[in-house]
Amino acid sequence: PMSDGNADEPTKNGHSSKRRKIGATLKEKQFYANIRTAAMLFIVTIVFLVAFLPALLMTQELIPYNIVIFYTYFVYNTANPVIYSFMNQSFRIELKNMYSKMCNGSRKH
Repeated sequence: PMSDGNADEPTKNGHSSKRRKIGATLKEKQFYANIRTAAMLFIVTIVFLVAFLPALLMTQELIPYNIVIFYTYFVYNTANPVIYSFMNQSFRIELKNMYSKMCNGSRKH
């Protein structure tokens, strides 16, 4: 018999095509979540390299020593939470929860 496009029609294995569409949607969501995670880790890695490379090159005496540039690796410690909060919604939510608990706790003292 010909299909009339009804999403609830059973397929060969007895499952409805609606369930198959939901499964495809979940797979797509997982795929895009993996892409976002990979992008975030790539950016974290680039920031790490940019922050630590000058100090490494100075310790190997490949570039002249400069105290300000030498300590750029501290930037990585502050950049990491910023990167995560821009690119990870669950991190943002937990960070807001933590700050609200800290602020509410400091008001009680």
